[in-house]
Order: sequence, then structure tokens, then C-alpha cells
Amino acid sequence: MQRILLASVMVMALSLAMAPSVNAADPLFQEAFQSEVVYPQAEGQLQVTLRPGYRKNTATNGWQFPLNLEYGLTDAWELDITWNAFLSRTPTGGTSTSGMGDVTLGTKYAFMNLGSTGTIHAAAGFNFSYPVADVDKGLTEGFITA
Repeated sequence: MQRILLASVMVMALSLAMAPSVNAADPLFQEAFQSEVVYPQAEGQLQVTLRPGYRKNTATNGWQFPLNLEYGLTDAWELDITWNAFLSRTPTGGTSTSGMGDVTLGTKYAFMNLGSTGTIHAAAGFNFSYPVADVDKGLTEGFITA
């Protein structure tokens, strides 16, 4: 397993080293690394992302399958919907639970090309999480959060 991981890291490092200079605003660069970026989706563009994950710690183990939709209302304004389509949690020494997760609605507005050189970019946004998961199963805390 360690050899496979090491080989994967080496291939990625070589690919990045041999690649031409990359602009962080390039959509392909943004797609390669999942993170919160200042650049919104272009007007009329829809991005759909499914990011399954597994988390293990001392209290619980669990799978999650969040589905994320980002839509560009304008070139600077984006709407975002994230839904944990499936959650599975197994507390240490406990019983497994599974079901749908919560829904998060958000928006982001980007301020591009600020400053005298036009190289400063910023974004402001907010999210609201709505509890739709089963509180009795421990899949949500049952509160609306912002």
C-alpha cells in the first residue's frame, strides 16, 4: 500500500514539474484541487461534484457522500447547494446508523482585479445548513446553522 501511495505522489509531482506554468484561475487547475477558491463559476455554468469520504477517529468511523452543485448567476455571483446524499456512522463500540444528510445553501460574490495592479482578488459569501437528516440516528444536530 505504501508503494502505491509513493508511486502516486511521484507521478503527480513529475506531472506538475513537467507541466507548463499554471494559472490558478485556469478551470482545469481548479478542478484538479478541491478547495474553496475565490473564482466563482462563470455565468450559466454548472459544476457538479461528488466527493465521497471516509473519516475515522477515536469516537466514530463513517462514510459520507456529499453532492455539491455550483451555478454561476453572473461572472461574479455564484449559488451553491451541498447535500450529504448518504451518511454512515459507526460509533466506537456502538451501533451503525445511516441515512440522508443535511442540506447547505450558500452564495458567493467575487471581487476581481482589485488594487492598482489588478492582481488582488477577494470573495464574500455565506452558507445556511438546514437539518434534514435524522436527529434520532445521530446524523445531524438538528439546528439551522449559518
